[in-house]
Amino acid sequence: MPYLENLLNKGGVIFADNVLYRGMVESTEFIPHKKRTIVVNLRKYLNAVTNSNKFDTIIYKIGDGVAISTLK
Repeated sequence: MPYLENLLNKGGVIFADNVLYRGMVESTEFIPHKKRTIVVNLRKYLNAVTNSNKFDTIIYKIGDGVAISTLK
């Protein structure tokens, strides 16, 4: 997601709430059809910000999950 770094100045922060979506994002179990799109997109987002060398990301497993990403 290269556009994310274009939205922020250096040191800028993105707070993303509900990133674990009822535990389905981390689950290996079958995801119902009605929930699959949101789960797939949240997985893509988390993969992009956690594996990027441009962001430092911490995921807090509080409630449905919170991700805090800081642009390096």
